[in-house]
Amino acid sequence: MFRICGEIDGKDLKHEDRFCFSEYQHGQTIYAIQDIKKDFCFESIYNKITGKFIIEKKCKNKEVISFDDAPKIILTSNFIPRNLEQESTKRRLVLLELENYYNSSFTPLDDFGNRFFYDWTQEEWAAFDAFMIKCVQKYMNNGFLQYQSANLSKKKILSNVNQSVLEWLEDKWIPQNRHELNGVTGFMVKIMWDSYQDSHKFYRYAPATRIAFTRSIMTYFQGGIVKKHLEKGDFVYVNLEECILFQNSDEKTQF
Repeated sequence: MFRICGEIDGKDLKHEDRFCFSEYQHGQTIYAIQDIKKDFCFESIYNKITGKFIIEKKCKNKEVISFDDAPKIILTSNFIPRNLEQESTKRRLVLLELENYYNSSFTPLDDFGNRFFYDWTQEEWAAFDAFMIKCVQKYMNNGFLQYQSANLSKKKILSNVNQSVLEWLEDKWIPQNRHELNGVTGFMVKIMWDSYQDSHKFYRYAPATRIAFTRSIMTYFQGGIVKKHLEKGDFVYVNLEECILFQNSDEKTQF
């Protein structure tokens, strides 16, 4: 059956594979690359976004689809990919952030009492169609409406922090140093490193090297940290406003 939307698995996508879009069918207006990897190479699709859409299939000649007929490309991801700050990438992308409203214990089935699409009645399909038509009308009248994301900047920063260090910071080091953070703003990097190495809890991710550890500390408190070298070793001076920005707490008074 023909579908107007095509898709490929981003986890298995190899940028050097000339045939990765070989399943594209003429007339498809949207092509989705699902679950892209963190190091996804945006340059590999630059021409497909702003130029001709070239399709290569095995044992066949290349197919060249004009810009006007080419499908729009959608990328999905559960994290912020790297290299989003490149100007060539930013001018080609529209970022849409979705909140984690549903999860494993609360699904659309729990919310609505039926499965989307599969269990819908004619009335529910009619309501869906009316909603989509209204969205299209708004877009045609107003174009794409920009919005200010409250979490995107933070997620971009945290995406460059070593996962092992990030987990150690937020689950162990910051809670253990809550009172010190209220009054003392200087922390010796070596002591933080020794504490990180002594922790056996954070086994889910490969441990960071000393250089990666220090770089991750600096990135985590980006804009609110100054590193100084003293005779006794490097000290990290933390700005508490930045610290509060990244550390989520259920308590009314953080730290």
